[in-house]
Amino acid sequence: MTEIYGLTTERETDPVISKTGGIRFGWKLRSDAENVRQNSYRIIIKNRGETVYDFLQSGNDTVDITPDITYKPGEEYIITVISDTTDGICEATGKFAISHTMHGRFICAKEHREGAAVYFRHDFECDGTVKRAVAYIAGLGFGILYLNGQRVDEIYYDAPFSNYEKTVFYRSYDITAALTVQNCIGVHCGEGFYSQSRVWENQTFKYGNICCCVQQC
Repeated sequence: MTEIYGLTTERETDPVISKTGGIRFGWKLRSDAENVRQNSYRIIIKNRGETVYDFLQSGNDTVDITPDITYKPGEEYIITVISDTTDGICEATGKFAISHTMHGRFICAKEHREGAAVYFRHDFECDGTVKRAVAYIAGLGFGILYLNGQRVDEIYYDAPFSNYEKTVFYRSYDITAALTVQNCIGVHCGEGFYSQSRVWENQTFKYGNICCCVQQC
């Protein structure tokens, strides 16, 4: 039997991403048969149950797997890939969402201490059924997001270094399944390159003090 595995959007599984166009998809095939190859594939993308993209590529065509469509911020999309192989037809389904533009406000500790890591936390309640919840975080220098006592990922040294006067990277997470009625969100921030205190001998060069920005949508 041949099957599709490792279906990704922008090299991630079921991600929330900031791009609204030029999104790339990828997948792999595995089989217990020998010399299996893909003859053609079909990509179907749906939003709110409606098909927004349906494309069939034959084995003789060479195309970039980047559908030429514009996606809507805040929307979730379902992607289905159907592969016609020499061992039969197989398919896989995944999802991805387009993030909102981040408009949160950065907060800092009341008292800054050089070399210290800072922990921010906030309690909140969810009334009724939550259809979908996404958290956006920018931690300067590094920020680790916790929800109800659990890390939301295993990514370290995040966000990546940048010229903070021009660019601040942020990450988004779908936290719908982790929410309860009573919730606590926390962010553990370290200096990183943004608020460094030990790199230069005179300790005078840094962009600013540790801070973070978290937005929930």
